Amino acid sequence: MVCSNCGAELKEGCVYCSICGKEQLINGLSDLEDDYLRSILKEEAGKTEQEKKQGRKITASPHLDEEKKQAAEQKKKIRQMLPMIIVAGVLAAAMITGISVKTYIDYENDHSYDFQMDMAEQELKNLNFEKALGFYSRALTLQSGDITARMKMAEIYLQQKNYDAAAVLLKEIINLDKNNKSAYENLISIYDQQGDFHKIKELSEGVEDESILELFADYQVLTPVFYPSGGTYDTYVMVTLISVKDEAEIYYTLDGTDPIENGVLYESEGIRMEKSDSYVLKAVCKNERGIYSDVVEHKYKVSIQAPGYPNIDPNGGSFTEPTYVTIDADEECSVYYTWDGTDPNTSSECYSEPILVPEGNNILSLIVYDSRSGLSSKIYRANYIYDPPTEPVSGFNP
Repeated sequence: MVCSNCGAELKEGCVYCSICGKEQLINGLSDLEDDYLRSILKEEAGKTEQEKKQGRKITASPHLDEEKKQAAEQKKKIRQMLPMIIVAGVLAAAMITGISVKTYIDYENDHSYDFQMDMAEQELKNLNFEKALGFYSRALTLQSGDITARMKMAEIYLQQKNYDAAAVLLKEIINLDKNNKSAYENLISIYDQQGDFHKIKELSEGVEDESILELFADYQVLTPVFYPSGGTYDTYVMVTLISVKDEAEIYYTLDGTDPIENGVLYESEGIRMEKSDSYVLKAVCKNERGIYSDVVEHKYKVSIQAPGYPNIDPNGGSFTEPTYVTIDADEECSVYYTWDGTDPNTSSECYSEPILVPEGNNILSLIVYDSRSGLSSKIYRANYIYDPPTEPVSGFNP
């Protein structure tokens, strides 16, 4: 028997061609049945021929009728089984086709950003957060620069109070979009809850969008104002620090160290620099939330000069009438004096009110002493001659 489609020789009992796969149903089941009967007769003929060669008498096989009967039963079984074989083949083909289609669809879905996002939304509606995170994560592998998936994942982490994971995603969003206000709002909220105001300050650096800068208004502290500013001075300096907002405290150091760590609380009387030296004044403001401003630094070089001579009135001279000497020096300075010509010092008489010139020829010696710097002026000397008139003796007539 040959294939009705390609002409290839068919194996006995085959329903399908082994070459082209064509089903052999052209003549119903007769061809298959005939093949089966032919095989039985061929086998029987072979036995008879063998008997002839051996010189045996050929007689009709007593079992031939039985064999025909069995062949008929076998033919009937094949006829009964063939629909089942066909159905099984069809089902197998359908199953293979279904598996192939499903495999293709699964592959397409696994590589579809939109499908992953849709599935994530469905899982969110069902409150299956972990599954939703899985779909969003897969979406990110397909579109690594996507902001929407990151924001959705961050919202889930915020709801779960997994602030560290949310912060990572929000920072990635800001790196991708410098003007994403929602990401800034959420990240500020996280740092506020953690009390990490330093990170809020760092986050504000480089922001140019005015609407985003407003988000940092409650977390920004203005720097203190210095008066006078740093510079070189030839006298002592009293530096005043001013907080633009009254509620902010000011901390400072004079040795250049960090005022946040080592600062002294500033008091209203100011910072005195009374000795010749170089000073590095650093100051910072701290508001009621504990947020610090930037540290401000001013450098001062103080080269204090010894005080000069005071104003003296009268400045020496001869007198016949009682005379008082007044001395005018800087308010912060003291004047010490002697009348006997010795050098004055801080143990000498201290000027507090006009001095009466003593009788005779006297040398007024004085120094001006600045208690703030510990420096004294050079000694100033002035000659005072007080010679009061002599009264005439009574009854004497020269």
